[in-house]
Formats: sequence, structure tokens, C-alpha cells
Amino acid sequence: MTTIAAVTTAKGTGPITTIELFGITAKQIISDIFKSKTKSELEPGKIILGSIETTDRTIDQVIVACESMNSFVINCHGNPIIVSDIMKLLESKGAQPVVDEKLLTAKLSARTTLNSIEIEASLAIPKIKTLPATKLLLAQPDLLAQKVKSWLNEDIEDIKKQAKDLLYLSKKVKPLLFGAKIILAGPPNSGKSTLLNVIAGKQKAITTNIKGTTRDYVTADCVIGNIFAELIDTAGLDSSLNNNHLDQAAQNKSTQLIEDSDLILLILDANQAETSLTDDLHKIIDCQNTIIVLNKSDLPQKLNLPATDSPKINISAKTGDSINNLTKLIQTKLNSQLLETASAVCFTARQMDVIQKISTADSKQLAEDLISELINAPPCV
Repeated sequence: MTTIAAVTTAKGTGPITTIELFGITAKQIISDIFKSKTKSELEPGKIILGSIETTDRTIDQVIVACESMNSFVINCHGNPIIVSDIMKLLESKGAQPVVDEKLLTAKLSARTTLNSIEIEASLAIPKIKTLPATKLLLAQPDLLAQKVKSWLNEDIEDIKKQAKDLLYLSKKVKPLLFGAKIILAGPPNSGKSTLLNVIAGKQKAITTNIKGTTRDYVTADCVIGNIFAELIDTAGLDSSLNNNHLDQAAQNKSTQLIEDSDLILLILDANQAETSLTDDLHKIIDCQNTIIVLNKSDLPQKLNLPATDSPKINISAKTGDSINNLTKLIQTKLNSQLLETASAVCFTARQMDVIQKISTADSKQLAEDLISELINAPPCV
């Protein structure tokens, strides 16, 4: 059997690209080009972080998953040059490049059973933004399946409780897997656009001293620690700007984006003693997913903030003071440590729906039927 290799993610540049290697010499090829600091062997079910290397250089940091002794998945960064270099290296080692349809046909012909969760994980890979998230997702065919199968030995009340716990954890992990939406909200001229530029490391937002410069919203993608994030700089929340339909539309859009966010950075000008804290801002201050960012720490501090349980941090977007502390707080607030744990989580709408039904099942038999559905029913494509 010829060993074949194919890029199995969609064409174009994405955060993560998947390259699959399948065939009788696949393991030898991987052994020749993949280096890892861990002592673990690449055996079926193993997922290892390492790098693809030639004799004289490292091409990329990757995650390699072993599906079977002759089937491996390489998840690398999506830069087309990196992908091309890895494919050329595989070809130099004897693998035949093919289109992904031929690889899928070959793999399916060699397998007798398919796990719905495994198929869904393969389909979800193109949507994943970072290597830590990729590693957690690739572990789910085993972790999630084993988790729900273990419920077969539990009574119905324990099953329902564990199902609710799984739903709760899955909701927390979702933005870590597929990207967190972080909203920069606050009054006009509080430094939202400047902070977006600093965190994202690029000049995407217009920054001026004119009140209400950002009428629409501006976005920037970036990686904060091990989290992929979409930063969204919204129009300043200020009812006095609702003088025309454009201003009103911008205010409404800001409110909608805030409601749909995973995390809110409420940017306040700490140098302004009379900052207008409107009713909308007071609601944001007390939101569970809010970090209060007191900007302009390089100037005298005049703002008296009302008591709140939301975490607060003083920074200067202009000088960069405490920006690293802010990014660490963002990671903590979004529970980024969950990416480093081997936890079972749901990652598709189908899985969440089935687990939700299990959490309210009124009999052990119904729960068992739903567990079978989760593992064996047609996957969510």
C-alpha cells in the first residue's frame, strides 16, 4: 500500500491546517521528521506536541495525533509556506501527495467502524484557532466517549448531575476552542481604540481626541496567551450622542455586541472625575463576565468607582503600563487553564443537545438510548 499525504482543511490561510498521513510507512516517516521533548511514543490514541524538523532547521511547532499504527494527523500553523514545506518534506520521505478525497477513501476502506464524535472532531479542526485548543479537541473522541459510557454504570440521578456538569464545562470551553469574542466597551474617548491597538499589536482602530470618533465597531484578531480572541472596539456608550439615526444605530449595535460577548473589557478614563456612568455602564460594571479597566494610569487618578465584585486593573494604554497584567487577567477570566486539562467536553450543537436531554431524562433506559445516540448517530456536519 502506498503511503499517501493530503491537506484536509479548506483551501486558503487559516490559523490551523491539518495534514493527514496514511499508509504502511507512515509511522517511519513521522519518526524521521517529528521531534518532541516528551518521551511518549506515538501510539494509537496519543496526541503529542512537538515540531517538524529537517536535518538543518525546524519548520513548525505542531501537534501530531496517532489514529492507528499507519494513520497520523499533523496539525500545523496555517501559513501556506509552512504547509507547503511540510508537504514537500513528506514527499521527500516517500509519501505520495493526494487530494483529501482520495485519502478519505483509503482510510474508510481500512476501517470497520466510525465513531460519530471522532468524525465531528475531524470536521471541527478547521474552525480551531490555536494548537492547545487543537490538542484538546483531538482528545475528545476518547475522552467524551469514555465519559458518557461510564455513565452506564451509574444511577439516573448521578447521570443527570454529571450531564449538567459536562454542559457547564462545555460552555466555558467553547470560546477557548473556537475563539473568544472580547468587547471593548465604555464611554467615548476612554482609550478603547488605543487599547485595541496595543493588545492586537497593529493599527486597526482610528484614535483621536475627538469625542465619539468610533461610530461603528472595529475588530482585530489576536492570540492572548493560548487563547485566540476577536477584539471588538465598539462605539462609545453615551446617550448624548443619539442625535441622529446613525448615532442611535451605533449605540444599539454596541449594546448587541456586548450582550453576545464572551468577555467585556469596560474601559474607563480614571483621570476623569466626572465620567458619566450611565445606566448601561452600571449594568456592565456588575456583569459576571466584565473586567473593569481603569485607563490612563500615567495621569492623576480622579475617578471614584462604585463598589463592585468585577475585577479591576489600572493600566495605561498610551505607555503600555500593566498591559501584560491585563492579558493575564483576561486569560484567568476566560478560564484558559481548561485548555491544559484532559477534560471531556461537548464541541458541537448536536452533542450539547443530546447531553441536555440526558440531563433531564426521566429513566435510566432513556439515558442509555441517548448515550448510544451520542456515539453512534450521524455526526453534526
